[in-house]
Amino acid sequence: VTPDEYCVFKHPSLRESGNHLKPIIVTNIGSKKHKMIYDDRGGIIDVSVDEQMQRSACLSEDEVMQLAVWAIAIEDHYSVRVGKPTPMDIEWAKDGKLNEMFIV
Repeated sequence: VTPDEYCVFKHPSLRESGNHLKPIIVTNIGSKKHKMIYDDRGGIIDVSVDEQMQRSACLSEDEVMQLAVWAIAIEDHYSVRVGKPTPMDIEWAKDGKLNEMFIV
């Protein structure tokens, strides 16, 4: 699986509540021939993905922007602790049942 890639400009207004900018610079749709889903017994199985879904983005613009806001908050937190700008590698997940995103 080649994941989708999103590049977001870290505009200062992303730190403000009620921001309506969507500074998504680049969206690259990756190949998604398989995906992992919950099975009926609570386990996880690997299934094939239809062609239309393979060409679709996994996240909406609003979800990308939510991740960007969280990323900036996390980077700001650690930058203050370290005393200098500190980029962070942040892992996240989207729950397939609840359709919610989480920092993991």
